Amino acid sequence: MDQEQPNYFSYLLRLWREDHNQMLHQVDEALDRTESRPTWLASLESSLTGQRQGFGNLEDLFSFLRQRAGTVSDPDREETSTTTTVFLV
Repeated sequence: MDQEQPNYFSYLLRLWREDHNQMLHQVDEALDRTESRPTWLASLESSLTGQRQGFGNLEDLFSFLRQRAGTVSDPDREETSTTTTVFLV
């Protein structure tokens, strides 16, 4: 049975940057890491259900949106993706 793709999605998008090196300063010193590039994090909250979903980087957010919109052009890309999705309560 084919399930029809919805034509409309509505989310509240939140974006913020975190400097993981600042948060993990002791670990970075121990591993002699000097990279200080902040990471963009994101969350989407469904306006229909209120369910929130978090993302560890922008590419994971974009991948999720492409998947929801049905625009993933390469089906193998989904399987090899290292998407990290965090579900928020």
